[in-house]
Amino acid sequence: MLFFQIVLVLGYSYSHFISQRLVPRRQWIIHSALLIIAALCLPIQPDDSWMPVDGSAPTLSILLLLVACIGAPFFILSTTSPLIQSWQSRTHPDKSPYRLFALSNAGSLLALISYPFLIEPYFSLSNQSTIWSVAFVLFALLIGVLGYKYQKVSPALIQSTSDLGEKVATPPRSITALWLILPTLASTALLATTNLMTNEVGAVPFLWILPLCLYLISFIICFEHSRWYLRKLYFPLFLVSTVLSCFVLEAGNAAPIIFQVIAYSMVCFSASMCCHGELSLIKPAEYYLTKFYLLVAVGGALGGVFVAIIAPQIFSSIYEYQISLILILIIYLTSIANENLRHASQPQRKTYARSKFIVLLLIIGSAASGIYIAIFSPDALLAYYHFQIRLLFVCVPLLLAWVAFQSGVGSLVSITKSSLRVFPLHLVFGLVTLSIVITSIDRQFLETTTVMQDRNEYGILTVRDFAKLRTLNNGRTLHGSQSIDPSIPLTPTSYYSASSGLGKSIEFLHASENIALENKISMAAVGLGVGTVCAWLNKNDTIHFYEINPLVVDVAKNHFSFLDQCKGTVGVTLGDARLQLQYLAASKDKVAYDLIIADAFSSDSIPMHLLTIEAFEIYQSSLAENGILAIHTSNRFMRLENLVKRMAQEIGMDALLVVDKPEFGSVANSSSWVLVTKNQAFIQQLPSEIIDSDWPAERFTAYWTDDFSSIVSVINWDRELGWLTRILREKGWII
Repeated sequence: MLFFQIVLVLGYSYSHFISQRLVPRRQWIIHSALLIIAALCLPIQPDDSWMPVDGSAPTLSILLLLVACIGAPFFILSTTSPLIQSWQSRTHPDKSPYRLFALSNAGSLLALISYPFLIEPYFSLSNQSTIWSVAFVLFALLIGVLGYKYQKVSPALIQSTSDLGEKVATPPRSITALWLILPTLASTALLATTNLMTNEVGAVPFLWILPLCLYLISFIICFEHSRWYLRKLYFPLFLVSTVLSCFVLEAGNAAPIIFQVIAYSMVCFSASMCCHGELSLIKPAEYYLTKFYLLVAVGGALGGVFVAIIAPQIFSSIYEYQISLILILIIYLTSIANENLRHASQPQRKTYARSKFIVLLLIIGSAASGIYIAIFSPDALLAYYHFQIRLLFVCVPLLLAWVAFQSGVGSLVSITKSSLRVFPLHLVFGLVTLSIVITSIDRQFLETTTVMQDRNEYGILTVRDFAKLRTLNNGRTLHGSQSIDPSIPLTPTSYYSASSGLGKSIEFLHASENIALENKISMAAVGLGVGTVCAWLNKNDTIHFYEINPLVVDVAKNHFSFLDQCKGTVGVTLGDARLQLQYLAASKDKVAYDLIIADAFSSDSIPMHLLTIEAFEIYQSSLAENGILAIHTSNRFMRLENLVKRMAQEIGMDALLVVDKPEFGSVANSSSWVLVTKNQAFIQQLPSEIIDSDWPAERFTAYWTDDFSSIVSVINWDRELGWLTRILREKGWII
């Protein structure tokens, strides 16, 4: 998303420059030339030369890939909205161009919703690229014709419109600053809320689409017409949803997922409405239209840079969520206070000035004492903030009671009415909400059970000690565990227990009758986790891990002992597993693995390129003749078993489904493994009671390739829509 925000800034800068500095004919010529250049960059599909070597700098490599493949076409697309609005404002000065901005966002919303459900499931990537390229050429022709008509319009009309615009008063600096600040805050809130939802709520497919849809809807509502933005409606909604989200954040796992989704979605929508609504109220005359859009785009990009690049470097958790809410509240409350002050009488202005001075002293004192405690006694910081909140709720009623006792209830009512004229109710509630948001940061302070927490481009990793186990989580997804009791030897835990599909595979390979292996097993693992599989290795065994996240490697080495205490030989390669296996298979050092473990599919962001037919061909070429490919398919939201089974059939191998449901309280977790092999001895040796013949119902028969894949085809719709089915069945509307 950062790439698109940055290119949007470049496109808006270009539109601002040519619309302000060049005559219509030159605008048409230059823009037509850029349209031709962009068309020559088609199609937009990258080739194999862009395959990354490792995962050490994903942000940079992805940005370079996007620049090379779609940089020129998207740049010219990004110029369209402000440029067309500028042309319309000069040829039709009696019509507002801002509704076109709402229309363009409606188009973005339509594409966002339709792609995963109507396009991706039915068209391959090559077909999508071809269709998109043809549509872009048609778009370029239409824009070229529109530009030609614009430069043919009477120069006198355009000049008169420009002269009229130059007479419009220049917006004050405070207004132009808000053109930049409000979009920055809205973008930060969007991205921070998205990160929080995907991290706190869990691995729910398409969850990231929801906040982005709400963000685009806020643009549509606010810029379609200013009458749709009601400050009395959306600011109270923002206050309520902000407080609700703080309570949900405090509850953590105890809060139902649906409540979390609703709370965070309400915050995203109301925050976007407040920022974009205030922005729509201060939008300029048409003469300053392109400058306005340029600053809006710059603000969006600044929010993206802060959340995507800066925040992961300076925060160990998603503190940018509260920061964005705090800044929105401060900016919003300041605007309301200043607006009320402009309409206040002189005595009220003096009261406001004194109150502001006292509040400022209290804030400075509170912040200074908090900083002092954070430096010299950080363990007491949480208790200090809780004390402040309790003090607030105790002292305010006591102060009101004292005023009523000294001056009478009538005096208290008079003071309250006078205060509300300067500080209206939504301003007072806004300050209370602000204090609650600040306090909610406590929720994300490291708990006493937290050993380590850090984040990078791949997510937030947390190591915790709980109930004699040390666990590693990426967001809400468990990535491994180990006993913290040093007297207990290395034990396969979580999804790798003896009763799991992987456990049965390794037990077979270690069996004494398996003479062909000469008591040596060569293994490869896609995904490191904490290195739990090392507990299975004997002295002569070897295993090589392929891990794309460098932070996972650091955690496994520094906070878990599986790698250090492994009896066999361990190697770790940082990079994309498929590419590394492909390079190894083509080299003179090719290794024929007895077992390949693929465990990278437990979250919502499954690496789809590891589940295509081309990937399975690479796995097969890297396996020994009777080797086993063990794929971990445990996932709350997706059913990958049938997809893996179909892939196995395509490459001429058998697939066995092993579902393990250990007893409650054991160190093992429920797991689902699909074992792909040609080894008939292994298939016959497996006990029939552990093989699950009840494969999930198959809805889609198509398998995935590098050119075609669809996440919709593997979503566990029974789980996602089960509640709706039950309601409809209870109502008697379905059988």
